Amino acid sequence: MIISSFLLIILNLIKIIKLQDLIIELKCLESKCLCELIDNSTFNIQCNNQLLKFDNPLNKILSYDHQINKFLFNNSQFLNSQIPNGFFEHLRINELIINNSRINSILNKSFIGLFQINKIIFNGLNLSHFESESFLGLNISDLDLVNCNIDDKFMQENSHALKNLKTLDHFTLTHNKITYLDHKWFSNLKITSLFNLSHNYIRKIDIDTFKSMTNLQRLNLKFNNFTKCFDQLPLLHLKTSLTRLILSHNKLTCIPVFDRFIRMKILDLSNNQIETLDYNVFQNLINLSVLNLNSNKLRFICSDCFNKNLLYLKLENNYLSRVPNVRHLSSLILLSLKNQNEKLKLINNYQFDRVNSVLNLKVDLDSNDLVYFESKSFCSKLNSYLDNVTFSFKTFINMINLNKCLFSELTHGSNDVVRVFVNDEIKEQKGDNNFCTCNFKNYLELNKIILYGIKCYDELVCDRNETIYENLCSKQEEDFNCENEAVKFDFTFKKIFIFVCIYLLCFK
Repeated sequence: MIISSFLLIILNLIKIIKLQDLIIELKCLESKCLCELIDNSTFNIQCNNQLLKFDNPLNKILSYDHQINKFLFNNSQFLNSQIPNGFFEHLRINELIINNSRINSILNKSFIGLFQINKIIFNGLNLSHFESESFLGLNISDLDLVNCNIDDKFMQENSHALKNLKTLDHFTLTHNKITYLDHKWFSNLKITSLFNLSHNYIRKIDIDTFKSMTNLQRLNLKFNNFTKCFDQLPLLHLKTSLTRLILSHNKLTCIPVFDRFIRMKILDLSNNQIETLDYNVFQNLINLSVLNLNSNKLRFICSDCFNKNLLYLKLENNYLSRVPNVRHLSSLILLSLKNQNEKLKLINNYQFDRVNSVLNLKVDLDSNDLVYFESKSFCSKLNSYLDNVTFSFKTFINMINLNKCLFSELTHGSNDVVRVFVNDEIKEQKGDNNFCTCNFKNYLELNKIILYGIKCYDELVCDRNETIYENLCSKQEEDFNCENEAVKFDFTFKKIFIFVCIYLLCFK
């Protein structure tokens, strides 16, 4: 133990000496740049629009033989606006980041000798030219070309730029000026994890763009210029691999019946202009668990649009006048219907009942002014229950004024507590009200309901031992009772059974 501790101390001293030598070496750059050793393996070299002119590669100046985790250039201006040949040669850099620098050309040997480079990030460059062997000999897994002024012309003139990159885990081309994805630029390039093309102007994708990317898992196309119906044909090369597709913030007005993307789990179509959903549009996405349709122009949703394995259905900020039928969505745990732009007014009987459901459902009805409730709105015939519900303050008041028994429906038949969240738009409830009372609070607690968001209710201190629970459901309100429906149904069934027996005895 003593020998091991002594050796460890010696090694640490050697490291400190080398680091001190490195700091001395960095001083030669300080006339042009601010050089900082962030930790034992990370450089930060920040050059503020100074012209860099080195007679020798950096390894002649920096004799540091340890792994360099990150090497950053910020606001730099290289000679002739290009990274010189052999500039980083033999430096053991893991991640190279060049931000907001005056570079427009990448030469054949700009990165030569970076045998251990794993990630290259260019951000804020004005690129115009890649020589054909720019990435030759590199084994990078991540490449980011962000805000680098890449447009269709650049891709046509530099179609060879990526030819030496065979496989990437992540490829980011965001915040550029691309309108058309030409397959030539991505020929033979394999991307396995994420291809991020967001924040461009893409209107069309060549049918063979993704031909070599048959293992791609995530594709991000948000903030582009897709219009009308989305063309899924270029994506068919990804049928067996794609797990996440992001198409939000485009100008789509409709979507096709998706093909059988067997691994698709997340589909984001939010912030488009979709008005209708075709019959069975998502049925082939057999493993889809998250569907985001927030902020579209949906007015109606058919009952067979969705697959039964769906877990999260997000429909906020649309124009739905009816709650979609979720009866067959047995796995659903979140239904978000917040803000239907004053169109949603009615909750039908057994609105949230689901067949063979084992998970309680969260429902968000906030920012809607619901005024009509059928007598069994929150009841269940199928033993499917609610976990929590969010109402606007107006809806909460409407429910109380219409019939308080609606609240007991929320937990009827369930052994679990239901949480009711109210978006209290009125911070101070003034005057008389019939919900900030101990009778109402105890009534809710008796029905296993916890209410959040009403200030005066939260401040109530009630003596449960002395307060008598009132039956807040009057005789006129008996229809608002899940038990009564069961009795009526049972009674109706008996009448039908007796009628059939009499018919068979008399006429057969």
